Amino acid sequence: MKMFTKTCLILSAVIGVIGAGLFLAGMIIGPDWSVLKDKGMQYFGWAEKVNVLADGKGFDSDGLETIYAKLDTEAKQEYEFSKEEVSSLSIETEEKNAIYLEFKTDANASSIKVKSYNSADVVEYDREDRELSIEREGKNHQGEKDPIEIILPQDMQFESVTVEMNGGGQLVIDKLNAASLDLEVGAGVLQVSDELRAQECEIEVGAGEVSVAKLDAKVSDISCGTGTVDMKMAGKREDYSAEAEVGMGTVQIGDNVLSSGFGNEFLDKNDTGKELSIDCGMGDVQITFES
Repeated sequence: MKMFTKTCLILSAVIGVIGAGLFLAGMIIGPDWSVLKDKGMQYFGWAEKVNVLADGKGFDSDGLETIYAKLDTEAKQEYEFSKEEVSSLSIETEEKNAIYLEFKTDANASSIKVKSYNSADVVEYDREDRELSIEREGKNHQGEKDPIEIILPQDMQFESVTVEMNGGGQLVIDKLNAASLDLEVGAGVLQVSDELRAQECEIEVGAGEVSVAKLDAKVSDISCGTGTVDMKMAGKREDYSAEAEVGMGTVQIGDNVLSSGFGNEFLDKNDTGKELSIDCGMGDVQITFES
């Protein structure tokens, strides 16, 4: 019996060494991360959402054509508030519905305008807390091509803005300024053509694409489950303490590159006062700087 146990232990050790060797050989030769990425999307349930949104690139051309046509018509609901009336803005959509949501500034605007192209959207205003909230409910895919448009004065500054697009879709922003900024897109696209400005900014995309022309924030927390992030930060690389973690993919912060691997981490602490945190599950993140 003792001899049998000893033999089993020896065999286990040998098999373990062989397994470790094969694992290392596989890592050196190079795994096909695209396959692992696809399997991961299926496992976490992102694949279905991404397929609905044209492979993570937002609505397809036909869908966008329908949306743009609606934006040229009269909204089903329209509200107007003075800048002083609103300090906080909250927008939430249910997990079953994708949505096209657009923020745009108007140099001639002196008030906040909300245009909803879905009569079922719930728009509420709390005068005491100066909070404006918008909620999209409904059955699966119901009204997903009914956009919401928010028009802001060019100098509008919020205390907080929270967007939770649980069903994904397309979030398009030219410029947005808030002390606290929290943007979450389940699956789809987040596109910022001008600038996000905040004290604290949190951006989370489950599956899809993030493109930000400029982010100016004291604390920035960026999370991407699977997909791509292309973002330019205000100032210089030396202005930021940076930390990053990547599962399968690549994170590049300036000249620092963190490549594919399980739990690879990067940490660069300094006393400049600005913080940048990146968490990438499966995908590619590229962070550049103004200067």
